[in-house]
Amino acid sequence: MSDNKEETVKIISERGIQKSADGKGWTFSRDMRQRVTSLYGTHPEYYAAIAANITANHLLIKATQSPNYESDEDIAKTMEIYHKNPKFVYREVEGNHHLHLNNPENVLPVINEFIAASNVQHSSSSL
Repeated sequence: MSDNKEETVKIISERGIQKSADGKGWTFSRDMRQRVTSLYGTHPEYYAAIAANITANHLLIKATQSPNYESDEDIAKTMEIYHKNPKFVYREVEGNHHLHLNNPENVLPVINEFIAASNVQHSSSSL
């Protein structure tokens, strides 16, 4: 977590670790047996079916310094499905996986732009 701000590390630590029973160290406070190999915890074909049914405004922000959590092939297939939705927007923002915590000022304009465009689409479609 060397690229994270101290405040970010504190937030993540509060969520994921606790003092050990003997008080001499730290331990994870979540059940590591619940970890799954897929970020989404589902089979890629099942996730593809879900992705194909997204018709709402949809924003995906990818941190440029964050690793991919799925195979390149699965990502490409999912992105192809997402792009079939005319309301899908993909943006890359400089930063690591925790960019929303480390650099919210970089994420906020992207979100605001998306919301503004979504509001214009919504209001023009209701005329």
